[in-house]
Amino acid sequence: REQVAAMPTEVKVGQVLMAGVVGSDLGPEEAALFADGNLGNAILMGRNVDDPAQVLALTRQIQEAAIGANGVGKTSL
Repeated sequence: REQVAAMPTEVKVGQVLMAGVVGSDLGPEEAALFADGNLGNAILMGRNVDDPAQVLALTRQIQEAAIGANGVGKTSL
């Protein structure tokens, strides 16, 4: 609760938003969206899935972009 209370309003808003990814890896523009938009959620669709290792790599890329920007979710990696 203290971590959430200390967040600026724009980070709190971003944490309830969700975005998708176009392909099977995270492009620079998408990484910037997750970082700069403080997005807290991602949705993966069939177009994002090749195999389990690729999905793991993609979700880590998304987490690293978001965590690098605002530190939220540090314990989830």
